[in-house]
Amino acid sequence: MPDHNQNKLHFDYAGWESLNIFVYLTDVLQESSYHIYVKGSAKKIKLWDVIRQIVPASEVAERFKDRIPPITGPAGTLFIENAEGFHCRHKGSERRVILNMLFTSHRNLLSHGRSSHKTLERRDRVFEEI
Repeated sequence: MPDHNQNKLHFDYAGWESLNIFVYLTDVLQESSYHIYVKGSAKKIKLWDVIRQIVPASEVAERFKDRIPPITGPAGTLFIENAEGFHCRHKGSERRVILNMLFTSHRNLLSHGRSSHKTLERRDRVFEEI
């Protein structure tokens, strides 16, 4: 699969009072495309992070050290995250199937949403290629 922004550490503008609920629908091992979340990062986003949105993994590792665990587990594993913290999908050799539910009480001006027409067209092109 081609590399894209979901494989790079980033954060989302989901809106006020929002959270992501994830459920692994397949077993997710170290070889899988597991999820990574940087604990505590939502409270430590800097202005420069906001401007660039994608932050190099080496910089995140230096800033947050041991707060970057891989999230693996059997099908049915459920976890919750604040989408405004650094996160990404590890580019593994095995695929994962995940249910993602986003709760937000208010959208903000910066929350574009993953289901925009342009984003869905790009996703469909990638799926056609693979």
